[in-house]
Amino acid sequence: MPWWADRVHDKLSQGDVVAELPFFLSPSPVQYLRHANMKGGAPGWMESDKPIAQRDGRVRFLGIGKIVAGLVLSHSCELDKDDRGKRRVLVAPIVSIETIAEPALRESIVAQQLTASLPLPDVPTLGTCYADLRSLTTLEREIVDGGKRVASMVPEAERRLQAQLVAFLVRLDLPTEQR
Repeated sequence: MPWWADRVHDKLSQGDVVAELPFFLSPSPVQYLRHANMKGGAPGWMESDKPIAQRDGRVRFLGIGKIVAGLVLSHSCELDKDDRGKRRVLVAPIVSIETIAEPALRESIVAQQLTASLPLPDVPTLGTCYADLRSLTTLEREIVDGGKRVASMVPEAERRLQAQLVAFLVRLDLPTEQR
């Protein structure tokens, strides 16, 4: 079955592959940050012993991560919303299958036997990869829009993605013909 459309969809859609997105975790223990003026009056961030809420209630803290391609998981109808407060996108990092050193594990991913790893065969410009569903993150829409979309899924592949998301998130065993 082909996975990728001949061209990237006009609008951001579920199943799109976007290059160079930030994926991050908070190191343990959490290290909070506070706004500060640095040498010469330049704005910056310094460590803080406690969380300091911004005007919008959010807290700044240190993160560690990578910049890699990501798979858009948010449903297309959510992505069409214009409400600025809801313009967030759920994404999963994409990793080259070649990074898996163990041949048996690589084969299990490609054979679609691991619900936490969605195989992505022959992604344009990236090659065969997999999406790591254990490392989902939410990004502001502007960040995703700022990335380069390199591929869009065909409808059959989107259904495969949706089935795998259900199987992974709710641990529901789906019949083989629906996976």
